[in-house]
Amino acid sequence: MKFSNILVMTLTMAMALVLSACSSLPFSFSSPVEITYSSPDRISFQGKGAGAGIALMSTMGPVGIALGVAIDEGIAKDIRTNAEMGDIDFKTIIDLALSQSDLLKNAERIEVKKYGFVIKNGSKDYVAAEIDLVITKDSEVQTVKLSSWEKQQELELWITLDDIKTKPEAIETLFSMALK
Repeated sequence: MKFSNILVMTLTMAMALVLSACSSLPFSFSSPVEITYSSPDRISFQGKGAGAGIALMSTMGPVGIALGVAIDEGIAKDIRTNAEMGDIDFKTIIDLALSQSDLLKNAERIEVKKYGFVIKNGSKDYVAAEIDLVITKDSEVQTVKLSSWEKQQELELWITLDDIKTKPEAIETLFSMALK
């Protein structure tokens, strides 16, 4: 046999091996289930702003509520900036976790309604990640809220509002916990 024939056969076998190895993975990074995101498709934050808005409403009227909402939106913007600095891509994290989840079993469609952070203990400013999903299975619609809070309590992992505004790894930790 010529050297060129041996080289072609070796390369062909190597390609066949690589291709067959990829097909034996236990999961796929792309899901046949449609995953969509509701608008506004960005990280949200729900904290003390809503409560402050209600308190301000008594003196300022509807402007007080708007001010409270603006406070929370400003904090969400700080979190988004921190995530960008840490190269955190929420859609990739969510899509990958959902593609490996039992939630997809028999699902036709998953809509991510909202994802972000919520203050859980006002006096300590502890936060949890929350993701609201609408799952369509067999033409039935089911609403699911994923949260990191229960796991945080179990592990006594207290991440504060300041942590998610300044430490990208805190954001990733809470999202990973919520998606498990």
